[in-house]
Formats: sequence, C-alpha cells, structure tokens
Amino acid sequence: MPRRIRHSKKALFLEAYGNGGVVTQAALAAGVHRSRHYQWLEEDSQYAEAFDEAQAAADDALLVEVRKRAIEGKDTTMMIVQLKMRGLFNDRREITGAGGGPVTLAVLTDEDRAIASRIATRRLGPALPPPQPHSNGSTHNGS
Repeated sequence: MPRRIRHSKKALFLEAYGNGGVVTQAALAAGVHRSRHYQWLEEDSQYAEAFDEAQAAADDALLVEVRKRAIEGKDTTMMIVQLKMRGLFNDRREITGAGGGPVTLAVLTDEDRAIASRIATRRLGPALPPPQPHSNGSTHNGS
C-alpha cells in the first residue's frame, strides 16, 4: 500500500488494484463505486501517481503469471488476451506520417508519372526509346 496516501478508501483501492488489476474489484474492496476512482484520478495528483505505481505492480504480476504458465506448458490464450487488453502485448503495428501525424496518401496523375519517369531516367541512365509504329501497324522498339 503506498505510504503517501492517507485516505483509507484510496489506500484500500490502490492495494486491491495492485494485487488484482481490476478497477471494479478494487472498488468493491475499498467500498466505493468504480466511478469514484476516476474522480480521484482527476482531482488528486498524488493519487494518480500512486495509481500508476499500482498499475505497474498489477502489470508485473500479470507478466509473472504469463511466464509461469508458459514455462509450465499450460494454455496461455486467456493470459494473452489480458495482456492485449492492457496494451502489454500487441501484434499490430501503427504507421504514422511526418511528426507522428496521419499518413498522407497521394494519387499520381499521368503527368506526375511522366515527371517521375524523366527523373528516374536521368538517375538510372537513358531509357529505351518509345515503340515506333511500323507501316503495317505493329510496333518496333528501336533496338
């Protein structure tokens, strides 16, 4: 239980949360409605700091259990779901644009493609000449 929290219900809540990591169960243990916890978070910076510590303790306990179950060869599906819910396990990746902002997509017009082709040609060397039409309607590449 964090020493700096003197309010008994807050201290009970934090201790229960640190042991179990579930707001509803911690609220029941402290004898308060779960919404009271969110009110305390907004109003009391010391409580918010202590809650961060309790969250870390709950996360550590969960990680210990996951490791234990994995080593013992038991089913870890339920534990992985719990880790995902807490953001401790993520099998998705996020892509962001410049400065962490949204990704900007651009559609190239035919003119844009022609400019890009000219730039690439200058960097990579001359491209093959465009196909030349023959009198019989077929094309010849010039090579």
